[in-house]
Amino acid sequence: MLLPAGWLLWLFPCCFLLHEAEECFGLLGRGGGLPEWALRNRRMLTARHPRLGALFARLGRISRGWFAAIALEESLLVVAATLYAALSCDLRPWLALFAAFLLHLLLHGLQALVVGCMFPGMVSAVVALPAGALIWGVAVARSGLSVGEVFCWSIGGALFAGFNLAVMHRLAEHAAADRRAGRGKSCR
Repeated sequence: MLLPAGWLLWLFPCCFLLHEAEECFGLLGRGGGLPEWALRNRRMLTARHPRLGALFARLGRISRGWFAAIALEESLLVVAATLYAALSCDLRPWLALFAAFLLHLLLHGLQALVVGCMFPGMVSAVVALPAGALIWGVAVARSGLSVGEVFCWSIGGALFAGFNLAVMHRLAEHAAADRRAGRGKSCR
């Protein structure tokens, strides 16, 4: 496989970290992140989309600390895949996670259409999606992989990322339930 320019590989973690920071802390750190936004807007969101009320409620119960921990864990996976690609010239895991990230950004666009308003993560998604698609396309072209291989690794990356996110959110929900029941440690 032909390795794309090293700096090109590292643009993925940079885009990922900026997007995760916006989701976690909000645009320029104002107004809180996605969980706080979902909590503040749950009535409006549930009124517009009653079927999604439980999803918005679950998102609003995730603490900023847990949301940041989830972002950190995902970021470590992205950095590990990038480091592996840079050192080994094997782009498959990197392409897989990058494809999952691009799908995530695309889903933000669909979410904006469904929700009908801006939310934390939208600004970076609008900027990172076209830039990321270009970077990913260049890497695919230089990877030497067949279309079938790229497709399989992309599907695998999306499934892995979805499973990982579901596990991390489940852990966050258990922590929130423990906190509400008084079983969690409090640092006041």
